[in-house]
Amino acid sequence: MSELTLEAPLPGTRVQRSAGKWRLGPLLAFSFLAFLIIAALLPQWFAHSDPLAIVPHDAFHPPGWAHWFGTDQSGRDIFSRVIHGTRQSLFIGLAATALAMSIAIVLGLLGGLGALTWIAASAGCWKFSLRSPA
Repeated sequence: MSELTLEAPLPGTRVQRSAGKWRLGPLLAFSFLAFLIIAALLPQWFAHSDPLAIVPHDAFHPPGWAHWFGTDQSGRDIFSRVIHGTRQSLFIGLAATALAMSIAIVLGLLGGLGALTWIAASAGCWKFSLRSPA
């Protein structure tokens, strides 16, 4: 009889990944998040011009080496404005996520413990209305 060799793992078996090998997707995501956090904390490292400086003779310049994203109608460097606005954007995103999670945790605990049965009833009603064809 010939010997049977399997090329793919059997269903239900787990394939172990090597611990020291970095995959490209998570590495790129982590690098991008690290760049955003560093840019939010230290914007002067990346944007060397004042984001509020008005230079009328530099209005509507296209992207180039002097202005990476170009300039707006007042001659302000758009790249500097984007980098300096990163801190506020990250703060708003984190605050909205924290607020939504805190509300969801409280309502989930109250609904799961049976303290508020109307939460479970309304969730079931929404689930039913989303599944119904008409």
